[in-house]
Amino acid sequence: GDNEVWHEGNLEIGGRNLATSPENGEFVRYNLGTGNYGAVVNEREFVVFNTANGSSLLFDFSEVDVGQTYTINADMSDTMSSVVGVAVYDKDKNLLELSDLLGGDLSWTSTYKSYVKYSNTLLEPPFRFTVVDERVKYVRLRLGIYNASRVTRDVTIKYPKLEKGTIATDWTPAPEDIQEQIDKKWEYNENT
Repeated sequence: GDNEVWHEGNLEIGGRNLATSPENGEFVRYNLGTGNYGAVVNEREFVVFNTANGSSLLFDFSEVDVGQTYTINADMSDTMSSVVGVAVYDKDKNLLELSDLLGGDLSWTSTYKSYVKYSNTLLEPPFRFTVVDERVKYVRLRLGIYNASRVTRDVTIKYPKLEKGTIATDWTPAPEDIQEQIDKKWEYNENT
């Protein structure tokens, strides 16, 4: 099924991309304030403008399960100062601004209102986190620029992926995005 995870010893391999197309997200600053901080190129890549510290794309909501480990992966090679992480939400999609909700590679950072990894150098995902608090029902992937003064131009981020399991797999579109493309094609054909 869509959400199955294959187990081999301590390894968990999921494969299904839980991060829907960047077109379904919104560009934000470090504190989640929205604005004109980037542009979507296509379902595989987006550009973050070098206009403000902490500019990133906040993807649409992805449902998560307590006790499950997830892997974040993306090609961040175009930026030398990056932020990678997730904002965390309850069952009603209210932002949870608390530490100790997730375990793993990401750290709670109140400035970002998210669990993140950030650096003035190149970050090289994959990064993993485990949902450890039952209040957590959704996350929103965020990828972008950490320190705008260290980046002299807009940057492109490619192949964003959030998946169940401990092993990063090659990029694939989220099933919702494939269905959306099919529906658009169907509508176009019916109207012509």
